[in-house]
Amino acid sequence: MSTFEKDALALDAYSHAVTTAAERVGPAVVRIDVEHATRRSRSYGYPPELRGGIGSGFIFASDGQILTNAHVVEGRAISR
Repeated sequence: MSTFEKDALALDAYSHAVTTAAERVGPAVVRIDVEHATRRSRSYGYPPELRGGIGSGFIFASDGQILTNAHVVEGRAISR
C-alpha cells in the first residue's frame, strides 16, 4: 500500500471520528448572545447600547446548565 493510500485511509478514519462526534454532541451546543456589556467591555468606540457579542457553550446537565468560557459572560447579567 502506498503512502498516499495510507494517508487517505487515515484521513477517512479521522473524518469519520470527527463527524460521529459532531453528530453526537451537536444537539448540546448552544450560541450565547451577549447584549449590553458593562463599562469594562473591550468594545472600544461603541456606545454601551451597541456593545455585546456572541459566544458558545454546551449543555452539560439535564436541568439545562450551560458550560462556557469565563470571558463570554464576564461582567454580564445572566438570564435564561
